[in-house]
Amino acid sequence: MKQKHDAINSNDKHVNKKEKEMGIERHTLSVTNLISYKRFRMFQLTTCYITE
Repeated sequence: MKQKHDAINSNDKHVNKKEKEMGIERHTLSVTNLISYKRFRMFQLTTCYITE
């Protein structure tokens, strides 16, 4: 799970460089990331539960 978290962090650093160019898009992007991340976690937890 740490790899996934690291990927999100490095993505944030990349976004920060362009933050001045696109302020609103950054907010939208992070919200989208959060939603897809939560969806991924739910899927992962469900899969683990079924497997065990």
